[in-house]
Amino acid sequence: MQSLLTKTKSENKMTYLLPIYDVAVLYKEQDSLPADPPLVFLCEADDSDHAEEQCQNAYPNCTVVWTVVDCISAEEAFADYHQHK
Repeated sequence: MQSLLTKTKSENKMTYLLPIYDVAVLYKEQDSLPADPPLVFLCEADDSDHAEEQCQNAYPNCTVVWTVVDCISAEEAFADYHQHK
């Protein structure tokens, strides 16, 4: 996770940026079968909603089935999915 506090020289003010997390979004494409395993979309986002939005922008008409915040690998995301499914 990154969290940044910056000071811009031109305006001499502090700017707070939201923390950024590594996120794994598991999704299914529109034409996938119910038994098909989900695919994984890895990104950086400030929360799970933003990560899911990025996934849906990259793969229109997909269905998000699971999201893991602060996740560094597809293997970790699938392990979490199968543990809680």
